[in-house]
Amino acid sequence: MAILLHVPDVLASGPEPVELLLSHLRDLPCESPVTLALDDVRFVYPYGAVMLLGLCHYLARVTGYPVRLVGIRREVHAYLRRIDFFEREGTNEYTTDPFAEAADFSRSSASLGVLELVWTTTPADVYQVSGSARRILTYWLNGASYDIDQVVTMLAEVCANAVDHSHDAGFVMIQKYDHGHYVEVKLAIADIGIGIRGSLVAAHPDLRDTCAGCIERALAGLSSRAGPRGGHGLGAISRIAIASGGSLQIRSETGLVQVVSSASVLAQDDLAFFPGTQVGITFRSRT
Repeated sequence: MAILLHVPDVLASGPEPVELLLSHLRDLPCESPVTLALDDVRFVYPYGAVMLLGLCHYLARVTGYPVRLVGIRREVHAYLRRIDFFEREGTNEYTTDPFAEAADFSRSSASLGVLELVWTTTPADVYQVSGSARRILTYWLNGASYDIDQVVTMLAEVCANAVDHSHDAGFVMIQKYDHGHYVEVKLAIADIGIGIRGSLVAAHPDLRDTCAGCIERALAGLSSRAGPRGGHGLGAISRIAIASGGSLQIRSETGLVQVVSSASVLAQDDLAFFPGTQVGITFRSRT
């Protein structure tokens, strides 16, 4: 018999409201297929989209059944189709809800506000998604080369971390939002692999810390890469996002760290276990 979970209207919110959804995982049976009811969901941001996709893949992994989505509002259904939510082979999520093709969002040059969900499993995938992001960012940001370089740097670094350390495929989504005097670019990158603590402990066997503590150590420069080789690091990503007036949030296993300014870091631990690492970045461009 299928387990029915109602998804609250948190997929267009920050990481803390999303915990209302993930809290269901604490008592979820592992042997039954799961159906997610999206009746209450009115809108979806990139972080909510990757969390929903990651949840579907995790539930399919632990139950052995693909996850069915029901009760999808017309505009949310159109958005999920627009970002290729259901489009991968061997998908772990599906819906039988009817959908009118006329309601599909266009992919014309006038609707280039989103870079669809893209999977990254190899360095070549990271290179390809970085190139795609650069092209669409050039359109979004009117060729503002410095801001474009900054966003691509953050994207490539987090995607490379997922490929190199998660032992799982990563997926990424980007969307821009116009606010008149600035453009906000939201990036979401996620995997359901071994997590930041698992990656750091593999390189530093004596490390003893909570999941949130390990995230903070990674932000401070502790790396799981051997020797001096490596990229810009999570600390550099944090500095880029904050300097723009944006923010960074990282969730891994039972820990969550949010960096909302250079002087404000919010850490939580003992959350519902959810594997891997999920990153949300907000970057503001005023060019």
